[in-house]
Amino acid sequence: MQTGIGAAQHGDDVDPAATLGFEADWETRRIYFSYENRYIYAGDVERSFSHKARAGIAPYIGGYDAMHTWLMLQIDHHPGERDNVVATPFLRLFTQEVMGELGISHKGDVMFNATLQF
Repeated sequence: MQTGIGAAQHGDDVDPAATLGFEADWETRRIYFSYENRYIYAGDVERSFSHKARAGIAPYIGGYDAMHTWLMLQIDHHPGERDNVVATPFLRLFTQEVMGELGISHKGDVMFNATLQF
C-alpha cells in the first residue's frame, strides 16, 4: 500500500493533495512480475489514475555475490491522457548493494533508475 499527503501548487493555485496506491510483485530467480496503481487527488491542480506492470526474465542465474542481469518490459497506462499506453523495454543490472535500470520507450523517451542500498 502506498499513501501520501501534502500540497500541490500550479501558479497561484495551491490545493491539498493525496495519493493512494497499491503495489505487488512475484519473482523467482528467473522470472519477475509486478503491478502498481496510483490515484492522485490534488483539487483543481490534478486528478489522475495510472497503472504500471513489469515483466522480466533473467538470462542466467548468478551466484550470491555476482552481477545479476534481467531483461525487462514495463507497460504504463494513464487512462486520462490521449496517448495513454507506453511500452519501455529495459535492462536491469544489480549486485547486493547497487541496482541500475536503463531503457528506451517506444516513444523514444529514455528511462534511467538507480538504487544504492547502505
